[in-house]
Amino acid sequence: MNEKPQSPNNRGNRHNNRRNKPKAEPQNTQVEWNPQPCSICSEIVQEMSSAIAYGPEHLPAHMECVLKELEKRETPGTGERLLYIGAGNFALVKDSETGSLEIVKKIPVETKDNAPEWRKDIRNQISKSP
Repeated sequence: MNEKPQSPNNRGNRHNNRRNKPKAEPQNTQVEWNPQPCSICSEIVQEMSSAIAYGPEHLPAHMECVLKELEKRETPGTGERLLYIGAGNFALVKDSETGSLEIVKKIPVETKDNAPEWRKDIRNQISKSP
């Protein structure tokens, strides 16, 4: 039997078929939801995925508006500031002597347990997107 050696660029049908397949068209990954008014400033929250469920009714609010409200309530001291630390939590932080941030106080605002329907809808749409 006289077989031709296969070059790395021509490894046979199995590999060539995979390379020659047309690429799938990108799917629309945009998540859709209805913008709602901010529960603090009343302006429309354009990016509902970045909204924070705020207040006793867990209505959407701009993250910046929540930060301003928390600054009024927490009154950061010298060298302290409020930051969003993720998962619906904010923190009062200060710079440590080593240059890292030290959490003075963790401030939970939104939890998975008390997520309102609008937040659940967004999570469901995001988890279903490709």
